Amino acid sequence: MTKDEIITNAETEIEKNRQREIFSGNLNRLLQDRQKTQLEVAKDINVAPQTFNSWVKGGAIPRMGKVQRLADYFHVEKSALLDEPREAITFYKVFKDQKDAELVEKIINNRSLANLVETLYQLPDEKVDAAAKMISILASSPNNK
Repeated sequence: MTKDEIITNAETEIEKNRQREIFSGNLNRLLQDRQKTQLEVAKDINVAPQTFNSWVKGGAIPRMGKVQRLADYFHVEKSALLDEPREAITFYKVFKDQKDAELVEKIINNRSLANLVETLYQLPDEKVDAAAKMISILASSPNNK
């Protein structure tokens, strides 16, 4: 094996380890935030507890079908499991209502929505009410359906 091949193999292994670490951290955070046990989730998504435990400990990453099952189970995007931790995951701890948590995540991930919320936040209450009415009218217009 050449020096370049050794370096490439080492870099690949480091990246695989990093991906397992990211996945494991995200999965552990979701388990903790949702107050779920490994056994509970493993049963609910129909995987062996030992397999689930290997995901939690960072020993393996599930195939995409299982990642999707986990994402569906926790009501998150697959990226919440696979990507570097984002601020949005911490909102699930703050908001007990799933819809509120999903709304916050949408705002975080959509710059236009974030700008709108920022603008509304700066308005006095009576203008926020007026803006909400205008947005409701806009949303219910025939062109929006």
